[in-house]
Amino acid sequence: MLVTIPISRGFTLAELLAVFLLTSILAAGVTNLFSEAIDSINISKIRVAASQLVQQRAEQVMAERRDERYATFAVSSDDVVIDSTTYNRSVTSTPLTGGACPSSMNCKQVEVVVAVGGTTEAAVTLLLVDY
Repeated sequence: MLVTIPISRGFTLAELLAVFLLTSILAAGVTNLFSEAIDSINISKIRVAASQLVQQRAEQVMAERRDERYATFAVSSDDVVIDSTTYNRSVTSTPLTGGACPSSMNCKQVEVVVAVGGTTEAAVTLLLVDY
């Protein structure tokens, strides 16, 4: 008696194309996910650096005032480049009057802002009193 063994011929072209199509769709989704994760990490790096630059400049303003016996400080603007990103740091001062300032005192609202490409990434507002 003769036994015949069926011969397996493998996958058809249609089956292979279906597998390639599904694999490419999954790969596109994973690639998009990684791209968004990298963008999020870059935004976080920019915001952390901007926060550090704001804190540094605010401390410089306070040190300048202390060294000048609380009389004055420099209102300025400068650019700082970190990892090929340009951060614009600015200090502005506005005199305060009325209820926000104790009587017979000179008060100033000082704002330290760090922007990247025109977008504010970090800011600190200080209330300075001359006494």
